[in-house]
Amino acid sequence: MSLPPSELGTKSHWDSVYSLEVANLDEFSDEGEVWFGEEAEEKIIEWIEEHVAPVSPGSPTAIRVLDVGTGNGHLLCRVAEEFAHLVPDKMMLTGVDYSESAVQLARQVAAKHGLESRVDFFALDFLRDPVPYQGEWDLLLDKGTLDAISLCPDLVDGQPADHVYVRQAAKALGPHGILLVTSCNWTEEELIEKFAPVGLVVHSTVRMPVIEFGGHVGSTTAVVAFHRAA
Repeated sequence: MSLPPSELGTKSHWDSVYSLEVANLDEFSDEGEVWFGEEAEEKIIEWIEEHVAPVSPGSPTAIRVLDVGTGNGHLLCRVAEEFAHLVPDKMMLTGVDYSESAVQLARQVAAKHGLESRVDFFALDFLRDPVPYQGEWDLLLDKGTLDAISLCPDLVDGQPADHVYVRQAAKALGPHGILLVTSCNWTEEELIEKFAPVGLVVHSTVRMPVIEFGGHVGSTTAVVAFHRAA
């Protein structure tokens, strides 16, 4: 189960994209694209409110959130704005991207919203670099990152990049952590199949708008939350 390689799976492509977006932010105050659209992002926020925000009696109120492939950091900034009580410490709300330009953009977007003291962004290649707080993250967010990695033309240590990503994501999660994946390249069933080998099973799903085409009804986007099998 693989996708054909594409320029969209290369670091050089995303460096170019985010360098342009940094220039647009500087010149026009344009923060860049909200990947999958604002409606999808709103549904993700609603999912967090329903499944992550409630805290049971005696449970810690703070959680550690990692946005993998953060891009312009827009989603993480929304989390910071909506759930300040859950992530009171900057080191607990982190966005990483292998593109330095993306990190620069995300930091500038956060500063524009007055959130530079609330969120932390830094450059990290999730497939190759050590992940801080490995095995301690309560929530991993992926909004299109697996999609891009699945198009990577290069092998990582002799293996397809998306296979390495799946293992890295599982290692990063805490014992009760949840990985929320948003994808337009993989169906819900395909995502479930991809994460099954590392012991991650469906926690919940996010219902996205459906379309009808050629007599078939479905969604162009799959959003699936995974956690460790009991």
